[in-house]
Amino acid sequence: MSTSDTLPTLLAAALDVNARLRALEPGTHANTRPRTANTEATLRTYETETGEALPPGFRDFLLAADGWKACYFGMGLFGLPELRGGGNWAEGQELLRMYEDEEVLENIGIDPANVMPVAAGQRLNLIVIHRSATATPGRVVWIDAGEALGRFEDFRACIERIVAVKRRHLDRVAAQ
Repeated sequence: MSTSDTLPTLLAAALDVNARLRALEPGTHANTRPRTANTEATLRTYETETGEALPPGFRDFLLAADGWKACYFGMGLFGLPELRGGGNWAEGQELLRMYEDEEVLENIGIDPANVMPVAAGQRLNLIVIHRSATATPGRVVWIDAGEALGRFEDFRACIERIVAVKRRHLDRVAAQ
């Protein structure tokens, strides 16, 4: 993978890794696929309804896929259904509150008012993105078990990391 990989290329790579992992560990990996991409008109409608522009990078993801349930083990990447309160949205909100209450967000330099969850699940995994109206729109932080697992300039880089982690897992499993 290179930093020039497009989101559709990264999603295709993730699908390939998932298929190979399911063949090796069928009970561990969900047989899920990214949902069908949104249109520009659909995203504009959502932004009008909420009164908030979607963060850059994440908006690009939504134009490539409308979320992906259980993309990373049990963690799902949010699409419009989650942003409207479905799927793992409640889990993402609960993790955000928990990390705020336990001062995790403060310790890693995140103001909870400046971010929104864009992925949650698989234990204590939460991915947040800085809202469009902040000083760092589109920046992403992946939190797991109270620690910043990764910080990314944009959502594409975060997906690149997810694919890389899954590939390393595939290499370990395949070598056994």
